[in-house]
Amino acid sequence: MNELIKRLKAAVPVSPAPTIVHGDYRLGNMMLGSDEPGRVVAVLDWEMCTLGDPLSDLGYTLGYWGEEGDSESQINARPTSSVTARPGFATRRQLVDEYGRLSGRDVSAIEYYQVLAYYKLGVITEGIHARFLAGETVGEGFEGYGERTENLMKFALEIADNAADPRLRGAGI
Repeated sequence: MNELIKRLKAAVPVSPAPTIVHGDYRLGNMMLGSDEPGRVVAVLDWEMCTLGDPLSDLGYTLGYWGEEGDSESQINARPTSSVTARPGFATRRQLVDEYGRLSGRDVSAIEYYQVLAYYKLGVITEGIHARFLAGETVGEGFEGYGERTENLMKFALEIADNAADPRLRGAGI
């Protein structure tokens, strides 16, 4: 996490004009049309919304977006990603390209936002894991959150290590 913090601080891209940012924008917070499942009819859970960089929502969506070829550890770290890994869903690259085309925004720094999303998810899962270890979170399924956090950090570093931006790769830090 500390390495990611250094890289994220060093590579902050120039943000586009601020917009309303959902903060938890993902397929699980959308209602799709019953007559046309590819059409979003509502976006739910706006309690974390704010004004900010709209690409942060795209990065967060990608953090949950699985695709064919993702490893078992990638799917396990983001359980809902198994849905979009099924045939018929766009790839992450297709999603980014379509977003750029429809919004007119520059998506060339999307790797930064993906790394930021995995970092954010890792912080959330580590908090859940810490509460579980302290006996404050009870129930089944929480025992794997430590491994989930480690995997999320690993995926973030993989994206960062292969990023186009040398600052995100850790150059000069």
